Amino acid sequence: MKSSNSDAMTAIYCHETNESDQLTIRCKSNEKIRMLDAFYARAQNRTRPYCQQGFDINDCKVHTSFSSACSGRENCTIYLQRTWLSECSSNNGNENELWSDYTMAFYECIS
Repeated sequence: MKSSNSDAMTAIYCHETNESDQLTIRCKSNEKIRMLDAFYARAQNRTRPYCQQGFDINDCKVHTSFSSACSGRENCTIYLQRTWLSECSSNNGNENELWSDYTMAFYECIS
């Protein structure tokens, strides 16, 4: 398979509430998704608008399991909700800081 675009694309969903929602990844007709990375994340810098600026290298991220479900498809809809990220514990005792702020996926569309 030949890549039609050498640049990775990004899909992001901001978890502003605890309600479930969906993230859809789409490629053009006759192209397939190749997932490069996908994760739930917790912004470490709470003063920056994490959903407008995207991923920060200092954010705590936990890889998702939906990567394999999307690869090889023309489009893919993932049903999401805020996720408990115990791996992101800062040991400050504030349990509200363990919920995901956003879900991000990096992918390519290949022909």
